[in-house]
Amino acid sequence: MPPESVNTEQDQTPEAKTEAQKQEAQQEELKNEAQQGSESVEKDKESDAQAEELAVDLAKAQVTIKDYWDQIMRLNAEIENNRKRAQRDIENAHKYAIQGFVESLLPVTDS
Repeated sequence: MPPESVNTEQDQTPEAKTEAQKQEAQQEELKNEAQQGSESVEKDKESDAQAEELAVDLAKAQVTIKDYWDQIMRLNAEIENNRKRAQRDIENAHKYAIQGFVESLLPVTDS
């Protein structure tokens, strides 16, 4: 039986050495890409978590804004109602002030 040939670096031709180096470089590149890919996945997960947190914060802020807007609208309506009520009270005071004065004079004229 012939001895099995073992490829060692000394036995390889320059083309075979170059090919082996290319394969090793490709394997190293694939390892680096895999590592970068896993880091990218982790970053994506962190980004997704941050995005979800921001979405929750945004929803809370929108609810708060809606509540504040509702309060503003109610306070504006209350102010407008108070203004109208005060104007009406002033008109009634002018209108019925003369009536009270005239009624106070009537007993004097009847006697």
